Amino acid sequence: MLPQTHSGFVLRLEPKLTLIKHLRNMFPNITTQVVGWAIILGILLGIFIDIYRTPYVLVVYAETKVEEPKEVRIEVIYNWTEERIVEEIQNTFPEAPQLAVRIAKCESGLVIDIQSNHVLDYGREQSFGLMQIHAKVWDNKAKQLGYYNYKTDPIDNLKMARYIYEKSGNNFNAWTCYTKKMV
Repeated sequence: MLPQTHSGFVLRLEPKLTLIKHLRNMFPNITTQVVGWAIILGILLGIFIDIYRTPYVLVVYAETKVEEPKEVRIEVIYNWTEERIVEEIQNTFPEAPQLAVRIAKCESGLVIDIQSNHVLDYGREQSFGLMQIHAKVWDNKAKQLGYYNYKTDPIDNLKMARYIYEKSGNNFNAWTCYTKKMV
């Protein structure tokens, strides 16, 4: 017999043969084959109950459509007529609009994406845009101010020119055309 407690039988972990011996003592007509089938049926019943109680899960498979890369042509069109350029310069320097336009004409010929052709001792001069902003001096400051495209974008170039103008004491002393009285 199995040891008994107040709540019923306590099953001790014993070798397999002892467990079967105890089962035969409890159920004298039971065979090993019946015990095996009972275990298998118990496992199958447990699986069935788990499946039955598991909520349905909807699985959706998405189709992935892979497209071949397409060739794309990007064209940037500047709507920068001479009239617009003059207007933007005058708006940037309202306190001296005509002088600012004359300086820009002298520095760049009012070409928005020009680089200076002057060759200096270190090579080609690094001055860019309408107001010929000298990169060797102003590049880091332009980036700090967020004017990353001041070399090619006329708006960033004029904003940087305005900064230089104000930094120079609200005058055009930073431009060669002004200091050499070429305008």
